[in-house]
Amino acid sequence: TPAPVGTDGKKPNIIIIMADDVGTGDLPFYWKGEDTSVVDMPNLQKLAQQGVLFEDAHSTPLCAPSRYMLLSGNYPHRGKEPYGSWSLKKDGNQFKNGQKSIAQELRDAGYHTGVFGKWHVGGKVPPHG
Repeated sequence: TPAPVGTDGKKPNIIIIMADDVGTGDLPFYWKGEDTSVVDMPNLQKLAQQGVLFEDAHSTPLCAPSRYMLLSGNYPHRGKEPYGSWSLKKDGNQFKNGQKSIAQELRDAGYHTGVFGKWHVGGKVPPHG
């Protein structure tokens, strides 16, 4: 599927930031007109003002299952391991054979992708993202 193209003929840039232990009250741009954050975040504020915010996103209260949900689009219990994405088995991860990650879907749409930070959804990163 081709990526959507803006009025200028270019595909939009996509940056997804996932941080552990952050609530919407910690980020100044989630509560319009109210600055609830303790730390000044001018660069994140600028990204939020120029981009799109997920205002109705759902996750689990745990880091590894939330990562799997974001990367796969599935609930954690729908993955390969019945108890979720905690396994650090050398040759395992939560992705089922043939299941594509968001990075693979974006690559298929013509994007260059990268991930920075911890993987934390099993001991083996799927080939090609």
